[in-house]
Amino acid sequence: LKQFSIMKSMRIHSYISRISKITILSVIFIGSSNAVQVSLNGSEDLHVIGNVTYNYQAPSPAKVGFQAGVPIVCSSVGSSVSQIVFDATDSNDLPIQTANNAVLSTVYNPSQNKVSIHTDGTIKCATETGMHNDVILMTGFEDALNDLEVELQDSNGFVFPEIVSVANQQIFSYRYVVRNNGFVDVTGNFEEFYNLVPSSPYFSGVGGTDWTCDVGVATFGATNCGDVSFGTDLVSLQNAFIASGEELIISVSRIVEIPNGTVGEPIEMLAAAFVKNATDTLPFNNVSYKIIQTTTNIAPTIDFSSMNAFDEDTGSAAVDFTVTDPNMNDADIEVTAISSNPSVIPNSPSNIIISHNGGSDRSIQIVPNPNANTENQSATITIIADDGITTTQQVFGLDINPINDEPSFSFVCIDNVVDSLTGQVTCNDSNVPEAISLDDFITNIDYGNLFESNQKTSEFLISIANDPDGIIHSDIGGHSVTIDPESNRLQFSLVSGHYGTASISVQLRDDGGTTNGGVDLSQLQVFNISVPIPDYQFIATVSGLPTFESFSLRLMSGGQTQGLTPISSNGVYNIGQLTLGSDYAVSIDGATAGATGCTIDDSGDSNPGNGILEGTNLNANVNFTVNCL
Repeated sequence: LKQFSIMKSMRIHSYISRISKITILSVIFIGSSNAVQVSLNGSEDLHVIGNVTYNYQAPSPAKVGFQAGVPIVCSSVGSSVSQIVFDATDSNDLPIQTANNAVLSTVYNPSQNKVSIHTDGTIKCATETGMHNDVILMTGFEDALNDLEVELQDSNGFVFPEIVSVANQQIFSYRYVVRNNGFVDVTGNFEEFYNLVPSSPYFSGVGGTDWTCDVGVATFGATNCGDVSFGTDLVSLQNAFIASGEELIISVSRIVEIPNGTVGEPIEMLAAAFVKNATDTLPFNNVSYKIIQTTTNIAPTIDFSSMNAFDEDTGSAAVDFTVTDPNMNDADIEVTAISSNPSVIPNSPSNIIISHNGGSDRSIQIVPNPNANTENQSATITIIADDGITTTQQVFGLDINPINDEPSFSFVCIDNVVDSLTGQVTCNDSNVPEAISLDDFITNIDYGNLFESNQKTSEFLISIANDPDGIIHSDIGGHSVTIDPESNRLQFSLVSGHYGTASISVQLRDDGGTTNGGVDLSQLQVFNISVPIPDYQFIATVSGLPTFESFSLRLMSGGQTQGLTPISSNGVYNIGQLTLGSDYAVSIDGATAGATGCTIDDSGDSNPGNGILEGTNLNANVNFTVNCL
């Protein structure tokens, strides 16, 4: 047996610094009778890094047996069809069943097995000291079921597409999910590596914490990130503990740095989980290798067609669209939207709803303000896609159908009383009746909402709800009661000699129409017109009454005194009133000595000369004189 060492230059780089990246290759040939026998496509040109001992045997095809003193991981490179396939036999040349498409990672445990490895692509491997080319490590196949899996995802938790491109100064965010799929709790380390060439594209920090580690959502055990849970450089977890069935999530953000003239050169990423307390016997998934392409920044693209018209007081249907960017994972494109008319569409997440449906897929839904539409105003939505460097905008218009809202109104007065003698209308809605005008009888008209304030009254629908005494006359163009839709003036005619109360029903119709289920007719409202039986006044004019003398005037009807008015001076007195059709009698009572000569002028009644003013079927005011001679 011979012992010697070999030094060889390779395109291999540990992430020591961004200026100097040095790797030393050391290979020592030492005989070993129980080493694993390995061949790589029959090649003798195996490159190994770290404390590796192996036995070289000359017969063709060349076989190499070796032992490794450090954990190591390997992955195939290239497309998904470029896989590492293991063809294993034991010391008796009997086949050993192993996993196809496998990557091997383990704490070394020597065995007597011999393994032949065949691959249709390059192999990338790493130890905890760095990333390496064409490094092979095989160990025995233990019986325990331990499986630590590493999955590279974008920042939203989606698996990256096969080709990922980045541009200069882009923030590149991703995450590693480290799962324990086995039945044994494991302790291990996690390392991230870059294969970088000086003056080639690389990642720099974003300031502060570049990566953080946390336990997964469905974590119930003692799973933890180990000695450190965050950092500002390459991810390096030491002594992490992952309980069976649980996971760690390592979130990373980097800034892409592409020196001048190096656009197109890739950045290689490899990350691996190393089990420390057990042998990983399903070692085909605890490594992640990714080539990140670099390119000139291209603005994101928005593929949005249009949004169909929808009715006011509803929301639009959700419209699907896509955003893509060749420089980054589509799932990481930030998408926002703004409204050109906040009075119609407010700029809030509850009115402009953008949903992330995974990858490049997005959807947008619009919820306008109540009663808002685009009948008399416009509104557009601008979708903005931002890749962190450049933005792209796409504007689309909104067509929100107006839905006519029900109008409403009020009457100036509900209980309207008409004096049949004077025609004066008095409102009795309050305890203090007051005279009103019928010129603006309709008030507080609301055509539905602020956006319908330009509407007008089309007509008033009027009907006589109740008129038991027949006080309303149909002589206004054939209509009993009318309200002018422009002036809101109320008109009606009364039947002479009829007294009582009529109820009038009114509805207002606006000019907004009923399209799309609109409502143009108000609720029914009712007001009253009352014509009470008139009262006639008794007016006395007194003259010639001596000073300090007095008497009283008694007003009677139906044998009952209706009023007794004291008179102590000359003048005009209203001594009372009686309703239409009453019989009446007015006489002098209680005259003092000097007033005994006072008499009522009754010359015009049915029984003149008796000093009493008498009459029947009262139908007018009664004016009379009292003379004191």
